Amino acid sequence: MIKLSTYILNTFLLVLIPNILDAQVYYNGEKLGTSRIQGERIGNLFGAYMTIGLSPANTSKIIEGKQAELVIKDKRPLFVIKFESKNDHIYMKSENMEYIVLTSLQKKGSSRRLRTGKYGLIAGIQTNISEKEIIPISIEESEEENGVFLVKPKEELKKGEYAFYYIRDDIEPKNVYDFSVK
Repeated sequence: MIKLSTYILNTFLLVLIPNILDAQVYYNGEKLGTSRIQGERIGNLFGAYMTIGLSPANTSKIIEGKQAELVIKDKRPLFVIKFESKNDHIYMKSENMEYIVLTSLQKKGSSRRLRTGKYGLIAGIQTNISEKEIIPISIEESEEENGVFLVKPKEELKKGEYAFYYIRDDIEPKNVYDFSVK
């Protein structure tokens, strides 16, 4: 009898706790993994210096790994983002949905990069993700469940690396929810 009640309790906790403690991003019922942001890189400094700013310097976040764990073939995938307001993590609060974007990542050697700025005489100072990097998405809040959003790219995705990234200035995310399209 004790083993049966322990089994039931453990099963209940395995089903309930992930939905209470974690916000999740899903594709076809499979959870997207996260990759850490390992640091920042400034590129083309020499070019910017030699051309007196005509060729801009740029900054990028370095994302760990050559490729995301989740590889999909769907060119217009539907993602489900579930939020839980009991946790204070940025991805956990549904009011922060407006600050989450889908962006493409650039592959460089054994890591991936998210371009986050450009500095130059002609380019001026751009301290955010380029519009060319952001993928337009449609967002619908679920009518059936609070804190659940259906997210879909408005255009077909090309082969490559992509990530959901938090863009509000007051909080610096430590990871991204990423995936690859093959």
